Amino acid sequence: MGSMKTATALTAALLLIAFSGASRANSSVASGTGLQSAKASIDFAIRIPRVARLRELDTPPAIAITAEDVARGYVRVKARLELVVNDPRGYVLAARLDDPAFSGFRLEGLGMPVEASGASNVMQMPPDRRLRSLAPVEVSYELRIAPRAVPGTRPWPLRLRLQSN
Repeated sequence: MGSMKTATALTAALLLIAFSGASRANSSVASGTGLQSAKASIDFAIRIPRVARLRELDTPPAIAITAEDVARGYVRVKARLELVVNDPRGYVLAARLDDPAFSGFRLEGLGMPVEASGASNVMQMPPDRRLRSLAPVEVSYELRIAPRAVPGTRPWPLRLRLQSN
């Protein structure tokens, strides 16, 4: 649907350019005192609205923490994100842990790693041309387990959100 809007906008822009070129042509008209010239021009600008959308595709609804995970200090999970951003300046990603069983996290697979040694982090992310399409991005989460955590199944703890740049 977005490509249809883009094609329509580009067609309209090309028609305006063609019309603008034609409108700049000089025309001479006869009058009682001789020939006069008339000129006209049209100025226009195309503004592409900024898009910033994040959707978690296959992040698990819950995560099982084993005794081995607690002893190791972390658990790793692979997932995919649908992240569409067309801002040439990049985007701001906010991440927050909602469960005290986790003491920090690291997210890899985006333009640069997102890491927090506490419950949250907000990072300015660099522009990434991969994010201009709907192609899913493969990511890896490393969730650090708090020292007093106990094994068990817990709801997915990490919340991701895009913020205005």
